[in-house]
Amino acid sequence: MKTNYLIILFIFLVHYSFSQSREECEDVIKQAVEDIFERQNYASAIPKLESVRSIAEKKEYYKEQFLATNNLGAAYYQMLDYGNAIKHYLEAYNLAIQKNASKDEMTVLNNIAIVYAAENNLEKAKEYFKKSFDIAVSENIDLKIKLYASNLAKINFELKNITQANYYINKVLDFNNVDSDAVNLNALTTKNHILLYEKKYEEVIKAANIVIEKARGNNLKEAISENQLILAEAYLASKNFDKSQATISSGILEAVNNNYKLNFYELKSLLALKTGNIDAIYTAKDSIVYLSQLINDTQNKEVLENSQLKFELAESNHHLIISKEKSLNQRNIYLIITLVLVCVIIILGWVFYKRNLINKHNRELVNRNLKIADLELEKERNKVKLLHQQRREEELKNALEKKKLENEIQQRNKQLSDKILFQTTRNEMIEDVINKIAKLPEITENNSTKTYIKELKTYLKEDMKWEEFNAKFNHLNPKFLIQLKKTHPNLTANDIRFLSFIYLNLSYNEIASLLNISVESCRKRKERVSKKLNLSSGKILFEYLSTL
Repeated sequence: MKTNYLIILFIFLVHYSFSQSREECEDVIKQAVEDIFERQNYASAIPKLESVRSIAEKKEYYKEQFLATNNLGAAYYQMLDYGNAIKHYLEAYNLAIQKNASKDEMTVLNNIAIVYAAENNLEKAKEYFKKSFDIAVSENIDLKIKLYASNLAKINFELKNITQANYYINKVLDFNNVDSDAVNLNALTTKNHILLYEKKYEEVIKAANIVIEKARGNNLKEAISENQLILAEAYLASKNFDKSQATISSGILEAVNNNYKLNFYELKSLLALKTGNIDAIYTAKDSIVYLSQLINDTQNKEVLENSQLKFELAESNHHLIISKEKSLNQRNIYLIITLVLVCVIIILGWVFYKRNLINKHNRELVNRNLKIADLELEKERNKVKLLHQQRREEELKNALEKKKLENEIQQRNKQLSDKILFQTTRNEMIEDVINKIAKLPEITENNSTKTYIKELKTYLKEDMKWEEFNAKFNHLNPKFLIQLKKTHPNLTANDIRFLSFIYLNLSYNEIASLLNISVESCRKRKERVSKKLNLSSGKILFEYLSTL
């Protein structure tokens, strides 16, 4: 009956898939997730996820394909089929790598770590929890950083890496702004384990009571049971037998599952041994035997049900294949049925005789592929790093060239200003000497000599060679003059010459000497030109010109 139901469900999903949109795929995934985690109805969840995965792959819906594959891994993990769980997680991981989706990569790496932890491969679990944590840090996702740090704290404690465990506990508690009471309590519970391991019983007792109170407020029953165990053990180690007994009794009543009850009864047996209560020892041992048998029977029942479910799902898949082939080509139906039956027989034989070998092979394949992917990622990171370094070197080289060019222009401007100042000073000295000669009595009485003196003065004025100065200044500072004329078209030739001297950083005295005006006239000209440039009060003219 159950098998027939699954076949009908498969056929319905296949028919429906031809027109299924991305939103409808998301709705089916949500239903499947509820089937897995709320109803534990894996027979309903797996066909839905397989159908969505097939549709998403054909239509290139990456997100839906990733979610369907990842949740298939979760379904098989809940069914304790770790081989299939790791297989689907690896497929999801490869999808995330192909799309460079670091957040999805982080999620599936955490799921792989959980599978390793379930198989008690703590070193591998630690490795993949760390990879998830590193991605969360690089993406700056506070809630995920807290969650993965909490996982790393627990794994490191189980490996007895106490320093590392405390480091990650502090990481969790540092994020006070992130609302996640469950993660905080998990970290505090691990901290209580460490305090108990370090035999700091008074600190354990105080801290465990605080965590239990917070856990009750958030209805976190597992955290309550675990901290009650810690508290009872701390009371027992500190020889406070009455409180230990009371905590154990309360823990048994509130235990979230039989595994916790078994731990409480084992602790109760140890308490009875220390207090010499023989009757209590026998009573506790009877309860331990009963709970152990009950847990074992439950686990065997779950394994059997999951095996039957996997067989029925496989059989349903084959029936679906037959139905699809029949609709396409009726003449080949008997051949298809025969092939399906042969496949079923082969699969069953393979499952019963080679399962352990295949699981081992799958784990090795996962590790190898993950290492290859890590190497490829590292290679890409190194390549990007090298490109960044080359770009920085090129930018530094360009900056040095630019600086060198600026220094060369400044040096040539300095040479130009020194040359014109030297020429001006020289001409002033010559003019001063000529004036003194002109005042001599023998010169003033000689008209031809006076004529020559006037000609000398004229030559001195022409010797300024402004055209040559302008040509050299334009050659050294072409962008300055172009930008100045473009920005302030109302400037005269004299204004531009005056501003050129300012740009060369000459003093008022030097400019006044060059222009043959007084220093005060030079200051007034600066004020007049500054107004033409629309400079605000207090703004330095030289600094403004340097920005052009």
